[in-house]
Amino acid sequence: KVGAKKVAFLSSDAEFAQTLVGGGRNQAKLMGMEVVYDQKFPPNTTDFSSMIRAIKATKPDLVYVCSYPGESVGIVRS
Repeated sequence: KVGAKKVAFLSSDAEFAQTLVGGGRNQAKLMGMEVVYDQKFPPNTTDFSSMIRAIKATKPDLVYVCSYPGESVGIVRS
């Protein structure tokens, strides 16, 4: 009863990431969580600042990211 109620998904537009985020969406649905943001980005994206601002605006309790290591570094830096 206590815990995350809103989730944001951010994922690379690559097969492996889409498979992982699909599982995350299913789990969120099973747990009755509200999806407040769901965005995929092209591989090799370097600027994630607009996506991070959009995620922050939705005020999620949980952010689920599926990306390659280089993209993950860019997301954390943003």
